[in-house]
Amino acid sequence: IFWLEYLHRLWGRLIGLAFLLPFMVFSLKGWVNRAMFIRYAFMMILGGGQGVLGWYMVQSGLIDRPDVSQYRLAAHLILALFIYAYILWVALTLWQNNEFTLFWSRLSLGAGLLVLLVFSTAFSGALVAGLDAGLTYNTFPLMDGKFVPDGLFDMKPIYINFFENIATVQFNHRVFAEGTCVVFLAFWLFARRQAIPDSLALALRWMGIVVIMQVILGISTLVTVVPISLAAMHQSGAVVLLGCSIWVLKESMVRIK
Repeated sequence: IFWLEYLHRLWGRLIGLAFLLPFMVFSLKGWVNRAMFIRYAFMMILGGGQGVLGWYMVQSGLIDRPDVSQYRLAAHLILALFIYAYILWVALTLWQNNEFTLFWSRLSLGAGLLVLLVFSTAFSGALVAGLDAGLTYNTFPLMDGKFVPDGLFDMKPIYINFFENIATVQFNHRVFAEGTCVVFLAFWLFARRQAIPDSLALALRWMGIVVIMQVILGISTLVTVVPISLAAMHQSGAVVLLGCSIWVLKESMVRIK
């Protein structure tokens, strides 16, 4: 675990240099307009904040024991996903060369809900990882023979169960994941009844494929008691799913000039 942590730090620093050096050169040569400079500077600030948050997370455990706070782990992951989502959003904007405007509609609001659900599911998954909650209740769809297991609110105060009770944390992750699937299906059925562009239809098809793959990976990871290979694939699938949801949101908001 310490070699993995060390390589992770080096990779993070390499990403920082790979961003900072071209950003400085492009800015000094005037290749970046004011609007894009602000966006890139925001990315740089977020990246620096992620480094600080990573250090703060490590301070909670990896010095004396190979474990960290589930709160700090979840925060570190969510910030990483936010940075990824923001960079992808800007990249999609540049890809279409700004020849469009963005607008909100019932379709784009539904897509925004999908993005929020994917983020929430990933956050709950980070809590599962931080508590090693995947090592228990290794059946699906039931938990200890029940849809709603006993002991969900054994801890006091009640709200602490959502962050520190293993049964509650795993149950919440299942609920968020299942809710994401249901909302995606409803969104897909709604979108089919609209006159949507081919680009949105393509994004929806890819998101549907990734949703199915992520469900299969999640269940497989759980019932096999979280082997590292499947767990890593499941976490990677969450990143790909978030990317697809951002793509769907962007396409649902685009109005060509």
